[in-house]
Amino acid sequence: MTRMLFVSQGAPAPIGAPASIFTNQPTGGGWTTVTDLRWNEGATGPLPMWNDPTYEGVTDYNLCDYRDGVPGSGPLDAYQTVVADAGTPGGYGRRLRMTQHTNWPGGGSDVHVARHPSVSGDPVGPLRFPNTYGTGEVYAGIAFRFSAGWTLNGNVSQKLLWGRSTESSINHVVVNFKVGSVTDRLLIAYEPQNPTNAYEMPDTAANNMNDGAWHVAEVLQTPNTGSNADGTLKLWRDTSLQLDITNAQFFTSGQSRVQNEWSVLPVYGGGLNQPPAEQWIDVGPILIKVR
Repeated sequence: MTRMLFVSQGAPAPIGAPASIFTNQPTGGGWTTVTDLRWNEGATGPLPMWNDPTYEGVTDYNLCDYRDGVPGSGPLDAYQTVVADAGTPGGYGRRLRMTQHTNWPGGGSDVHVARHPSVSGDPVGPLRFPNTYGTGEVYAGIAFRFSAGWTLNGNVSQKLLWGRSTESSINHVVVNFKVGSVTDRLLIAYEPQNPTNAYEMPDTAANNMNDGAWHVAEVLQTPNTGSNADGTLKLWRDTSLQLDITNAQFFTSGQSRVQNEWSVLPVYGGGLNQPPAEQWIDVGPILIKVR
């Protein structure tokens, strides 16, 4: 049975204090916590998994788990699991593991954790909130790790965390991993898909995220005006500031600046090659704030 995570319905609200591992998160000044996802608790307790109504046609809950583009495709336990792990950053003790098998399609993903409208019309969830929240300023933090020996097998990127507007349907890959000058060196990048700019960490050995260890990525964005290159972007790797850009362009005129729908979507991309052996990506806490 395809499953999804259950969360209570209603307006978005933080679950306790935001994860302490996100040391560069903005505070005060009108910032609102819209996502504080720890994989181990909801408003009333643990997060069981249920079917997604939009893609599986069953019951009505919020955070869905399905094989991308294959509605009703059956069990996903082999691809995606939420399990206890005392080593998960933040001390919450659980993490999401997304397994990439040798039949994982290059340029695609068999895992998608996202928020889609429920059959009751509930507009919010831990990864989706009303587009009236904020004006486009956004902070996103995510903990992750790659399995030992993880490889792109000749592809050029591994996508992880996406943000989009439900008004203009423009996808931004907020946490993408671009290949560096060394084979399978993975560098965190922020990549708006329209316009297609990529803002990437410096290509250094210290910035290689593909080392089997837990890491934390943090992104702080102020949107550009019109189609001007006057947006700002800060990107931290493990609390270390790696990008501080003041002339970024994320949007063009007429596009909504509010990224109010998010998803964990690990597209094995930039090529059609499949993994040569089973490998995985773990995801720990996710924190998203808007203003």
